[in-house]
Amino acid sequence: MAAAVVELRRMAVERPERGLRAAALVGFIMGAEPGRMTARIRHLDELLEMTAGRVPETPEWVRVRGCARAMALMSAVAEHRVTDLGWALRRLDELRVEADGQPGAEQLFAMARAGLETQQAMAGGDIAAIRDLPATIAKMRAGAAGNTAAEAIGVVLGKAAEVAAAQQRGEDFFGPLAELRAAADALPEGHHLRELVEQMTSLIGEPGPGGPQSPAGGSDPALVHAAAGGRLFDGGAETDLGRIDLGIEEFRQALAVSGAGPGQRAFFLFSLALGLLRRSELTNSLADLREVEELVQQALVAAGGPQHQLWPELNEMLAHTRQRLGAESSRKQALEGLRAHTWQVLVQSDLPARNTAARDAATNAVDVARLCIAEGDPDDTIQALDAGRGLALYAATATADVSARLAAAGLSDLARRWRAAAALGPERVPAGLRREVLAALGEHDAAGGLLDPPKPAEIRDALLALDLDALVYLLPGAAPHPGHAIITTAAGESGIMPLPSLMLGSGLAVEADLAALRVRGLTDRDLAPTDTDRLVGGVSRLCDWAWRAAIGPLLERGLTGVGVDRTLPRVVLVPVGELALIPWPAARRPSDGTYAVELAEFSQAASARMLCHSAGLAPVPPSPVGLVVGDPDTEGHGIDLPAARLEAFAVQQTFFRAGRYLGRRPDLKANAGGTGTAGQVRSWLTDTGPAAGAMLHLACHGLIRSDPGAATSYLLLAGGERLAAEELAGLMAAAPARAVGLVVLAACRTGQSMFGYDEAYSLGTAFLAGGARTVLSTRWPIPDLATSALMFMFHRYRVVGGLPPRAALRAAQLWMVDPGREWPPEMPAPLRRVLDPAHLPKVAAWAGFVHWGQ
Repeated sequence: MAAAVVELRRMAVERPERGLRAAALVGFIMGAEPGRMTARIRHLDELLEMTAGRVPETPEWVRVRGCARAMALMSAVAEHRVTDLGWALRRLDELRVEADGQPGAEQLFAMARAGLETQQAMAGGDIAAIRDLPATIAKMRAGAAGNTAAEAIGVVLGKAAEVAAAQQRGEDFFGPLAELRAAADALPEGHHLRELVEQMTSLIGEPGPGGPQSPAGGSDPALVHAAAGGRLFDGGAETDLGRIDLGIEEFRQALAVSGAGPGQRAFFLFSLALGLLRRSELTNSLADLREVEELVQQALVAAGGPQHQLWPELNEMLAHTRQRLGAESSRKQALEGLRAHTWQVLVQSDLPARNTAARDAATNAVDVARLCIAEGDPDDTIQALDAGRGLALYAATATADVSARLAAAGLSDLARRWRAAAALGPERVPAGLRREVLAALGEHDAAGGLLDPPKPAEIRDALLALDLDALVYLLPGAAPHPGHAIITTAAGESGIMPLPSLMLGSGLAVEADLAALRVRGLTDRDLAPTDTDRLVGGVSRLCDWAWRAAIGPLLERGLTGVGVDRTLPRVVLVPVGELALIPWPAARRPSDGTYAVELAEFSQAASARMLCHSAGLAPVPPSPVGLVVGDPDTEGHGIDLPAARLEAFAVQQTFFRAGRYLGRRPDLKANAGGTGTAGQVRSWLTDTGPAAGAMLHLACHGLIRSDPGAATSYLLLAGGERLAAEELAGLMAAAPARAVGLVVLAACRTGQSMFGYDEAYSLGTAFLAGGARTVLSTRWPIPDLATSALMFMFHRYRVVGGLPPRAALRAAQLWMVDPGREWPPEMPAPLRRVLDPAHLPKVAAWAGFVHWGQ
């Protein structure tokens, strides 16, 4: 074959038989056995060029040429001559149309697409695609049954998908990796997929005593050197200076011979810098540190931005290096690295993938925040903490109006492509298009707001818009670091307040009480009586701890100048980690038993980003019209909630008679309004007619499951139907003209995050992300009867008293703890008769509700 191609090169270009002979050779290559074809694919590009304009455009030739171009494309990708995998996939689809009808073409293109999608998903961090790859490739393999060569390729692709999926789940992937290499070794020598597997796996390595150890790196000389360097570094744990020196030299050679694109060059630069950093740790060499600084700066340029998977590590390394070199500040560099977490979450196509992408964001953000605290900068501390919080929620809001934002930026073609792709559902938008769109929006956002948390001025404006005095981040301590409150006010002032008692960790008394609040199940029946007793007792003890650890110092010293022009300071809290479980308004002063809610007005936010999101929405005026759902018949899926029926019916009949009631009536007679199905609630949430109203009250079961891979939180409605948190933002975004002013979730656990405390993705916050202005949700399984009193009083203070929701909740809670409380005349007698005044002041009865939003 090589000799034949050389002979064609010598032939005069104008001779007509030159193109015909080249076409014959193309057909010969495409018809060869796989073992011979793979060695000859490298000639296809040149031969196809020779045929251009010199071979009749017969249907047969067009089909053969389409398949040949596809094979040449895959070869170019494997040899890094084509690095834009999105373009390669689009080109492959064009060629598929051209090759239609060619024998074996369907299998060829299916395998080629699966291979490209596998590479693209792994290179781009497309978690949903990686998660679904095993099933996708299994389907492709089923279609290739009987084709020995195709089955062998399918086995390799399937094993590659298993490796990628195991990596994403954080599982041990060395078993699947060994199986992948064995499957690749079964392919013919020189097969492009075999070489690609060698390249992809050469730097992952084998498990060794000091971490992964890399094998030889296949046919790419740069990867061969890089693999050798990785072995010598022993996963960064090597202490032998001689081996470290050799490893450094190997990575210098890898850089010298690398012909890879800038993204892979960034990896080689990072690896060399890592070796030099390790050597500097052992020798205190300033020369090595200075070279590390230079190499990392080059790597950042090569990486191109937060889209690169090494962006956080590169910025962290540069910050660490500059700190060791005595730079005045390194926090800005560390903050820059956190932007990559936001990018990785934004480009994912569904909620589980976004949660996986955000897995390390909160931990990294806290590390950077503590660096900012050490340097005494409260504004940057809040920036750091916010960069790792509520990212999946933020993604739901940031991608809700993509088409409009693209149009506003003058990107009409991208807007058209996005609309066409999103017509099948936002999760169906191809990863490549999603990345292209977000990159374009980032470039057109001069302030960098797409990836950055809100600036101090934006937070101040949000506080003013929401009539709040201060935002307070509560950061728990972990030895040797104390806890802190980071405060920013509507007046533009900010500060950091040490809180030495705000500590979490094993061995502390607070841990036992937190354990009671962590109890999770799918129904209230999952809570045994002993669990309920633990919860009630734990909540009461946590009230005393909460005052001592944070709220007492805050109110007595940290917020003394806040809200001086009004009776009470109005504070929004952002508790980090498990502090989200604590009922902060119920913090109790030990000297006289006064609760914090008596001294201040509290709200809570998932993040400063989400606070600004709520502040940016136009307020919705209160309305006497709305939807109330009371204990719908779940047909055996949950226990009855008789007090919820009384509560919901009383709320609707007393305050929203013009509204609609769904679910069971207190007398269990048939309700003409409807049974309260998930479909009926969905319909109300997207109903833009004036008769729908703007208030939603749900007195039903709220359930949560936080199992990895199956996390969910949902309302259990009539017939056992579910309304899940993961669907709410998209559902409500589909009706942007719909204005929901208030959502009251009188259901258990609707404020508990299903993914992790710092992600803060719950039923309540999902309604906020969908555009609801105000939400009340719950921290724990709330007692049925006492909750009914609190909810009735909340609506009374809001409708009759004219208070905004935050103040109405506080007033209702104060009524619950007031020993001199009086029953309001509006409260229906059936509800009043079932209430036990002795239960109302118990903390577990009133402190479980949280206010979010406006």
